Amino acid sequence: MTMKTYFVDTSALFKRYIPEEGSAWMDRLFDEDARMLVSTLARVEVASNLQRLLSVDSFIDRRQFTAAWAAFFMDLATGRLEAVGVTSGVVDGAVHLLMDTYITPMDALQISSAMSMGEGVVVVSSDQRLNKTLSTLGIQHIDPTRQPTPG
Repeated sequence: MTMKTYFVDTSALFKRYIPEEGSAWMDRLFDEDARMLVSTLARVEVASNLQRLLSVDSFIDRRQFTAAWAAFFMDLATGRLEAVGVTSGVVDGAVHLLMDTYITPMDALQISSAMSMGEGVVVVSSDQRLNKTLSTLGIQHIDPTRQPTPG
């Protein structure tokens, strides 16, 4: 039996570090014996989202910011998360997607990154626009906010 492979969009990944709807499901997913992939762009997105929650929304404090950032980097450092580079092939794939439909550049890069990993990769995303595009493209995906909470 082959190991399951998940490509985790930042919208879902963030739930691992900041408690919100879908966090318990993400914790359970990370407990699985599965390959967990993210784009190298996730570093930028996680930093941006954390900074927004700290500086703009005042939803978290500096201690929570630092703890979430450290936990994210620990997942990368230990190999629990494997970063997929944005290669010229990924960029070309994103441009190809954009020739057929309008999606944000970041979503195009995320989808192209996931597609570059081959068949059988399941995208984990709680971004409704991205999920709609994934459905249109026939790409298997899971929304952690629409899964039963583990109990």
